[in-house]
Formats: sequence, structure tokens, C-alpha cells
Amino acid sequence: MLRGGWGVSYIASVSTGTSNGFSQSTPFVSSIDAGRTSSTLISDPFPTGIQTPSGAALGLATLLGQGPTFSDPVGTLGYVHSFSFGIQKQLPWQVSIDAAYVGSRTNGVPTAKGFNELPADKLALGDITRGGNPNYLNDRLSNPFENLLPGSSINSSTVPRQQLLRPFPQFTSFNRQDIPNGKVWYNALQIALNKRYSHGLMVTAAYTLSKNLQAMNYLAAQYAEPARSLVPWDRTHRLVLAPIYDLPFGPGRRFFGNAHGVAGRIAGGWQLTMNTTFQSGNPMTVPNNVFLLRDPSIPNPTWDRMFNTGLIDADGVTQRNIVSGQQPAFQIQPPFTLRTASQYFPNLRNLWGPEFNITIAKNTRIREGWNAQFRAEMFNIFNHAIFGNDPILDATSANFGKILRTNGQLNFPRQIQLGIRLSF
Repeated sequence: MLRGGWGVSYIASVSTGTSNGFSQSTPFVSSIDAGRTSSTLISDPFPTGIQTPSGAALGLATLLGQGPTFSDPVGTLGYVHSFSFGIQKQLPWQVSIDAAYVGSRTNGVPTAKGFNELPADKLALGDITRGGNPNYLNDRLSNPFENLLPGSSINSSTVPRQQLLRPFPQFTSFNRQDIPNGKVWYNALQIALNKRYSHGLMVTAAYTLSKNLQAMNYLAAQYAEPARSLVPWDRTHRLVLAPIYDLPFGPGRRFFGNAHGVAGRIAGGWQLTMNTTFQSGNPMTVPNNVFLLRDPSIPNPTWDRMFNTGLIDADGVTQRNIVSGQQPAFQIQPPFTLRTASQYFPNLRNLWGPEFNITIAKNTRIREGWNAQFRAEMFNIFNHAIFGNDPILDATSANFGKILRTNGQLNFPRQIQLGIRLSF
């Protein structure tokens, strides 16, 4: 039997808007020279006063000196194309198999990005990899907004040069949200096998081979489009097994089939159920402050070194965490450089493993209309611990690339529970 389908649905997008002008906070300015000296006293933390909401009276001058967030005015709703094509076949021994290609294409997913960041050509003035000098953008210049933006961080007599090079220097960094340009792609081969109940056995098995991609986040606000990467929940392989077996003991069964009375009630009515999932780990996150120099995967990863942690400092010379025979895989990203590394490694996965959940049930008929069931349920029976989170991804940390098991496992340890149910 052949089956297929296609459909379009819209994304239920909700924009809560903002309360710009009607909700006001006064930022605390502790220092104007990167923390070297204090600019305020505890006895007078807001020397220029507390800001009050202006309402709509100031128009485009609302929240001057601050970082307001606003929603994209387009208001376009995203949509999803969903489609599938499958083949179902009945096999001998009460077995059926269903194989299908399932996919979707999502367009118009809301995204957000910085709206007042330094343009790429201005950022290059401080990028040493492009001949710039970080000190140039950090130099403090005379502030044209001095005493005009009370309560803000750009009200002092001087400001860093980079502030004056922003598209709107009278504001700090702020975001534009609900931009309808995100995309998601999903492709999967799905195979389901079902064995109908016969000879006391029923089996359900499902396997999925899939790839899920997204373009929903910007590597840097200077880029025009969101970057394409795996989604954080991508699982290449996933196999689910769920057999149910009525054990062949007791009256009318293969073993102890002639047992009667108390012996027959003890021997019969046993059922074994199992449920477990085998799947790939989710993709590992790429550190957000590094350049990726080469593939960081290694042949035999351990808890203490999940990938090649060798790196070059931002000076481009000093090397750390180098293992003999390996070249550094990362370089600390110098100031004012644009990120180029993807959000998730395509070939590095976090650790995962199966949990076996087993139930043994004993059904006993006491008399007509009266039945008792004893259940022993065992979750994670082999006590397999799963540490599926990212390892330490701070490239400047001494634990870079390690999985700290002291942080706790994701799954529950082995649990066994017993129960009795009486039905009448």
C-alpha cells in the first residue's frame, strides 16, 4: 500500500511588543573606564537622578542613551510545508512494515538580532586579524552627549570611540525582534515494524534516520542572514523497541500446561514488557569565543578530554592544552572579530546510552469477576548513567573539554517499584 500527503500550516506567532516609554529603569553606572576606578558612591548611586517614564511624549527620542528593544513592523506569519510518502507491506508471521520519507520546510520563523552594532567596516578598525588596533575603538573621546542623557552610561564627558561609530550613537546596543526570516529543514527516513499478537508475543519497533537543520540565529549582528546549523535536539539515529511477551507457563501453555488449582494459578498469568530507546547524542555546542582551525574530533574521547582541546591564545602565538601529535583545533577570538564557527559541531555528539525499562506482571483470577495483578517495574534496570550535556566549553577554563560527572547525571538511577492491584 502506498500513502503520501502534503500540507501547509501557519506558525502561531505571538509578539508581546514592548513598553518603551511606559516602563523605565535607571541603569547603575559603576565605572566609565572598564572598572579601573569607581564613578559613583554607594551613598549616592544615581547622582544625575532617577529616570521617569516619558510615555509617548518624546516620540523617537524615547529611551535616549539606553538600549530599547522593538518588534519588526512587518508582522508576517511564518508557515510550514509538511510532506510524506510511505510504503506499507504485510509480511508473514503477522508482521507488517511501514517505510516512509517524512520532511518539512519551515519559513518565516521569528528571529532577533542587534540593531545598533558597529558595521563590519568599522569593526575592522579594531580587528588585529585585519590590520586593526583594539585600542583605537576603546580610546575615549569627547562626548557630544555629555549631560544630555542623564542616568545613562553615555552621559559622561568622554565615551569610547566605538560608541560614536554606532549607527545610532545616542543609543547603546539594542535588539530588533520578531524578524520573519528564520528557516528550519527536516528530512527523515522512518521505518516502523509491528508484529501482531501471536504465540504470546507482540512487538513494536520504530527506527528513524534524520537530519534537522535551522537558520534561526546570527553568528554576529553584522551578518545579513541567520547562520545555518544543526538544531540542538538533532538525533541522527533513533531506535525504539517495545516487546510484550506472555510467558508460556500455566494451564494451556507450553510449560506446566496441565497444572491445576493453586499450582496452576502460581505458574500462569506472567507477562514481560520492555521499553527502551537507542539514539545518537545531540550535537555538541561550539564555544562562542573561538575560531575553529580544524576538526576537533579525536579517535578515543574520554571523560577528561571529549575532543581536541588544543588552542592558540588571542595573541596568535601562545599554545595551550596541546597533546603530542595533534595540532591545535581552536584559537581564542581576538576582540572586535566576527564569529565564523557554527553554533553546533556536525560531527561531535554528546554522550548518550540506552535505558532498559522492564515490567514483570502476574495476573491471577481469584474467582469470577475478581482479578489480582502483581507488578514489578524496573526503570533503568542496568543503572546506566547518561551524562548527555555539553562538556565544559569555556576555552579559557582549566576543565575545557571535560565532562564533570560531579554535576549529576541526566537520567534517574535504577528504580524498582512493586504494586498490587485488585479488580472486581
